[in-house]
Amino acid sequence: MTQAPISDLKARLSRYLNIVRAGEEVIVTDRGKPIARISPIDARRHMESRVESLVRTGEARGKGRGPLRFWDSSALVSLCVEESFTIRAEAYLQEDPQLAVWWASPIECASAFARLRREGRIQLAEEEQARAVLSALSDRWHEVQPSEAVRKNVLRLLRLHAISTGDALQLAAALTWAGTPAEGELVTFDDRLADAARLEGFKVLL
Repeated sequence: MTQAPISDLKARLSRYLNIVRAGEEVIVTDRGKPIARISPIDARRHMESRVESLVRTGEARGKGRGPLRFWDSSALVSLCVEESFTIRAEAYLQEDPQLAVWWASPIECASAFARLRREGRIQLAEEEQARAVLSALSDRWHEVQPSEAVRKNVLRLLRLHAISTGDALQLAAALTWAGTPAEGELVTFDDRLADAARLEGFKVLL
């Protein structure tokens, strides 16, 4: 445990914040007496509290503890259909089995499954299986609902980033879930969305 006199804390604040980021507590002292404690935030507990608040206000819907990761539709598709990113997506899901998603993601995924079938990349039976996997995943996810906050963020994002309306909706929903500045992680296999998400402060998992 590190102690920091008030005068030293003011002069070298960044040094002490780096100590906290590394997981250690800093005790602030005044004339040798402890007066305050600076502790690292428990990311899991913080996100659970935020998700509970979103559910209470109707901005999100779901059960269970809050997930640390927001999944866009490209990442969800990789969990449902065998493709190049599937192994990576499954590994992320094993690390944190709950998901945060946008309200329209099931529609986008269904569209992607149908397109893959029409292109001859999967068969009808595989499309039906993908839909079943997505339905099973929905039992464990929190779904960000349409709201004025999402709409305002979409309009801002479309002015700032070279992304499609669909990607802007995904990113706006992720920001509603994660807060501003963004906390948590975003799983996507869409390069343009990934670039925009990084600029918005997300840690992106590709």
